[in-house]
Amino acid sequence: MELGTADDPLHGPNRPLVTGKRELSLPSSCHVLLVDDERLTRTVLSSLLRKCGYRVTSASDGMEALRLLRGSAPDTFQLVLTDVCMPELNGIQLLSCVKQDANLRAVPVVMMSSVDQEETVAECVQQGAEEYLVKPVTKKEVQHIWQHVWRKRCAAAPVPQLPLEAAAAAAVAASSIPLQQLPGAAATTQADASQPVQAAVQSAAAAALEQQQQQQQQQQHGDSVECLVCSAPHAEGFASLHQRQSVFSAAVSLVQGAHLQRRPLLCLRPTNLHFSQQHGLGVMQPSAQQQGQGGGSGAAAAEVEVLYTSPDEAAGQPTCQSDLFSLGLLFVDLFFPCSTQQQRIAQLRAARAAVLPEVLLGAHSAAGHRAVQDLLLGLLQADPARRPSVHAVLRAGILQDAFRLVQQLPHWRLLEAAAAAAPQSQPQQQLASLPAAASQQALGLDVSAEAAEEAVAASVPALQAPVDHDAVRHFLLLLRKAKQQELAQAEAQMAALDADIVDVRQRRRRHGESGPSNCTSQQPGDTERDEESAEQQQQQQPAAKRARMDAAVSDSGSQAALAPAPLTSAPASPPEDDEALAAAVDQLPEEQQLRVAAMMPQLESLFFHRRQQDAAAAAPAAEVGACEGGAHLDSFAQDLNQLAAHSKLTLKATLRSSDLASPVEMACCAAFDRDDEFFATVGVSRRVKIFDFQACLEGQDAVMHYPALQITTRSKLSSVCWNSYVKSQLITSDYGGLIQLWDASTAGEVAQYDEHARRVWSVDFSATDPMRFLSGSDDGSVRLWSVHEQSSVSRIAAPANVCSVQFSPADSHTIAFGCANYRVYLYDLRHTAQPVATVCGPQRAVSYVRFLGGSHLVSASTDSALRLWDLRQVMASSDATTTSAASSGTRCLPACTYTGHRNQRNFVGLSVSPDGHILCGSEDNSVYSYYRTLPFSTARYRFASGEAGEGHQPFVSAVCWANRSRHCLAANSQGLLQILKLE
Repeated sequence: MELGTADDPLHGPNRPLVTGKRELSLPSSCHVLLVDDERLTRTVLSSLLRKCGYRVTSASDGMEALRLLRGSAPDTFQLVLTDVCMPELNGIQLLSCVKQDANLRAVPVVMMSSVDQEETVAECVQQGAEEYLVKPVTKKEVQHIWQHVWRKRCAAAPVPQLPLEAAAAAAVAASSIPLQQLPGAAATTQADASQPVQAAVQSAAAAALEQQQQQQQQQQHGDSVECLVCSAPHAEGFASLHQRQSVFSAAVSLVQGAHLQRRPLLCLRPTNLHFSQQHGLGVMQPSAQQQGQGGGSGAAAAEVEVLYTSPDEAAGQPTCQSDLFSLGLLFVDLFFPCSTQQQRIAQLRAARAAVLPEVLLGAHSAAGHRAVQDLLLGLLQADPARRPSVHAVLRAGILQDAFRLVQQLPHWRLLEAAAAAAPQSQPQQQLASLPAAASQQALGLDVSAEAAEEAVAASVPALQAPVDHDAVRHFLLLLRKAKQQELAQAEAQMAALDADIVDVRQRRRRHGESGPSNCTSQQPGDTERDEESAEQQQQQQPAAKRARMDAAVSDSGSQAALAPAPLTSAPASPPEDDEALAAAVDQLPEEQQLRVAAMMPQLESLFFHRRQQDAAAAAPAAEVGACEGGAHLDSFAQDLNQLAAHSKLTLKATLRSSDLASPVEMACCAAFDRDDEFFATVGVSRRVKIFDFQACLEGQDAVMHYPALQITTRSKLSSVCWNSYVKSQLITSDYGGLIQLWDASTAGEVAQYDEHARRVWSVDFSATDPMRFLSGSDDGSVRLWSVHEQSSVSRIAAPANVCSVQFSPADSHTIAFGCANYRVYLYDLRHTAQPVATVCGPQRAVSYVRFLGGSHLVSASTDSALRLWDLRQVMASSDATTTSAASSGTRCLPACTYTGHRNQRNFVGLSVSPDGHILCGSEDNSVYSYYRTLPFSTARYRFASGEAGEGHQPFVSAVCWANRSRHCLAANSQGLLQILKLE
């Protein structure tokens, strides 16, 4: 992609405002930056814009778009077309950044989104958006967005003004010379006296400007950059590093201002630059006297001038990039000072040949010399096309990194330390008072850095403030208190673990000797031992409360006051029991031991959390002797059994349904029929593919897997669902809003349902009433259908785009759906005026909802989290609130939150099994399996890494559990479809 050159008439401030009707009517002069996090949307819109004649550059998110805008030359992009809902930096934030940037605020920004809420549109308009388009964007809408660029250009048309020099002269003349003192002032009252007055003003202004320039030269003679560069490190006028950084930053700003006007400076020489704190950096032609004083001999000054001339400037082809070459040499001159003019000239010659100062090659600068070296080698490129622009240097933060790293080089550390050790008024005495090693190092002699630093440290007067021992004592006391609290917590956990070990041992004995069906029959000896152990456990319970620690303690009694109270522990396990337990652990399969060891931090946190909950629940009942506790052991044992038994997703077959897997074959949804005999996939290929499940398992080594049935549709498909009663019946939905009912036995269409105005994301058959099904659409509605009727039975208006719908498996009138407004809605189909409950826990758009039994619901959102909701708790919270509050959202805590996968922008699939296993995809091209009571993933499978397309990172697009086994389907965005099994 070519960004345009300085001679391009369509770029820069000199571009024509009106170049004829043909340019006005065509958008070919508009370069559009398209920003959208959905790859398919970018592809479609890019093609649409190019068909209309625009030039298009795409960005996958707001951060990438901002980098392109700030890293490109001015006027590279004439228009920004961005989505509103994006991860990291959304469209509204991108709009705000553009309008706050002085170099970008003139670029018109057009917003687009599938969310057409009034407050969102109002916020975009208030931030400065030119237009708000509602997806899907049509050709008619993008065909005329060039008019926003035209309006901006007309609004920015300049008013004719005097040249800068003439305006400055007139201002100086008007402010310094009274009109009565001008020659011919008496004649100004005549009708034709304007010409003598104008000539007098111009002559007076020229004289005033000349006088002012002379005064500035006299004031700035001591601030000449040439004098600053040529001053020896030990001289009196040697400038500090901070001053040199200010000079170089001002030079970069000077170059940037000139390049914004598409003109090179070509005069960036130390002899031409004068710097002062009041006036900043200025460019002036030096006098012969200044050249002799600052630059040494005339031959040396002439050679420096030749060295500062870039190769392209010397060849008679100067460009804006020529100034970048001079900036590189100025960086070497400023930050690597030399003692003599001959050393300086030799260093500049070496820099022109890409040989940098030796101090950058030392081992002490290994961590930092690369950034400085990259900056210099980039600026000093012989080919001007390979040099970075001044905008790239400023925007990428290279300059700040170089300043920071130069400051860490040894010669600057030494000079700064020497400057701080002595008064500023006596620089000569400061250097003379340094020991020999420091003086030799400052003069450039070969002395080790360690010896020089020791010499500088020895020369610094020992002027130290009194040590504040009270602050140190306070810190040590606080640290000791924190460690004692950690110790007390660890001792309490050890006591709890000992008590639980005793409890588990007793339970194992009862179950081992009496059997699981009869837990009350015991031998007399066992009963006595159990009673004895229970009595000892009751007498030696760990203390729940400890002595409080006194923070404000005196020096003499601090240790006694902070000592923890004595802690009693549970009875120690007999040695033979500990040995038997260790032997039992060693006998576990190695894979299971590794699995538990890998999950030890999560399991530990989960165990103590459940133990605390069990203790809190058992406390009221224990006061009346109605409960003995220990429920956390039973639940945790079940979780460990699930973790040990089902901890791996194994590949069983890879389906090859085309010659080459590609994003064109991406499956958006997959589903098994009621008997797991067949499964269907739908996606962007506009085809419904039905495969024989058993044939795919048995023919896993086949070169090609052909579907048992394939149906072609008119649009891209988004969802599929089988009827649980009529085996051959399934429904699909597409991007055009059409729902189709198919009969797989005849490969024919049974019915069409076309009431949705926009894309239908989800459809679902009722398990208890299989003649009814639901649909949710981008048009913000949920519709209830009957297979016997052509029109919808009922309609629910949602406040935002509906991403997923599902019937409850327990009854035929409870449904749930998730929306793009971060909400999950529960409705009773018998009363659709308002929701039964609204859950507002997710932090991003809710992409999937799935019922887990009749009492729990799993939601997936694009904040990389799954949440399990207890519907009884949700209903109770909704009943406790008012009707208006319940409809806006009920704040309740999820029963469990599952994290580990990554999902921020795409539909990655969600499926649940009847036994509590949850399957979801991830944007790292992996499949994650969770168990309902464990907040972390129990198994993971990663697709083989393929070749990622331009701007496309492969991700899992669909997952589905089988109904009667632990097999599952997983498809990714590269068109790969695999059968996995949880083992």
